[in-house]
Amino acid sequence: MARTAVIYHSEYLNHGVDDHPENKRRLEAVMRFLEEEGVLRAPEVKVLEPERAGIEEVMLNHDVEYIEYVRALSDIGGML
Repeated sequence: MARTAVIYHSEYLNHGVDDHPENKRRLEAVMRFLEEEGVLRAPEVKVLEPERAGIEEVMLNHDVEYIEYVRALSDIGGML
């Protein structure tokens, strides 16, 4: 029975902020390490693709004002 989930999608590699800790090279290195060490093949680990959250799910953790703020920044290409 899996006890640890690794949530991963190749779309994560498109997060193009090279000078930020959340960058493509770091994610590639982490996933490569986990694969080389056999972690991703361990019976207690399951690799899952994320499901897109609906607005109702997002609102469980964020208030409407913040969601609108993020949407507005997204429309103009802004950074959080």
